[in-house]
Amino acid sequence: MYGKFNAWREKFQQNLIDLGGRLGKGKLVTAKPAPDGPLVEVKELVGGYMVVEASNLDEAAEIARQCPGLVQPGSGVEVVEIRGP
Repeated sequence: MYGKFNAWREKFQQNLIDLGGRLGKGKLVTAKPAPDGPLVEVKELVGGYMVVEASNLDEAAEIARQCPGLVQPGSGVEVVEIRGP
């Protein structure tokens, strides 16, 4: 798996702005006191992030699709555009 990931990382090195990482604990901030958890369903869980530079959303999705181990049966990745000011 590491060999495949390293080959993918090498192939898309110009697009990989921030390889990100796993996310830790978080806190819900609301106008009213937060309800007791759980706050999200497991299917909505975000386990990590990565910042990719691409010319469009389709290109970013293709980069993600080719990442070994990221898109498998029962799992996937959400690709979202980050808009500047």
